[in-house]
Amino acid sequence: MSFFGLIFIIFLIWIVPKLIRGFLFVNNIKKQSRKMYEQMYNGGQRDSQPRSRKPGWSEPQPHKKKIDPNVGEYVSFQEITSTETETTTTDPATGARETTYTVEQQVTDAEWVDLPAPEK
Repeated sequence: MSFFGLIFIIFLIWIVPKLIRGFLFVNNIKKQSRKMYEQMYNGGQRDSQPRSRKPGWSEPQPHKKKIDPNVGEYVSFQEITSTETETTTTDPATGARETTYTVEQQVTDAEWVDLPAPEK
């Protein structure tokens, strides 16, 4: 047996299994990452099929309000009154008309009412 034959046998016995294990390791990592992303995009469901409703399920029950409707106060809103002014000017040289609109809003404030302190 020649020197190169011996090197080739050592290569087959020692190096090739390490290359195969490295290839399998990289392939396993690819599968795990693909599976992780599929779970992330499927919302964590194992199967991609939509789940069917349970038998007898019709619609969700209405929730009770957390705050009693009698608690709090009613605020009455008032309309905003506005005045609108239209001004039209004509240029004597060209005969072009220019119209200007001015809107002034009159905001009325709501009355301030102090609430009584809660009794202890």
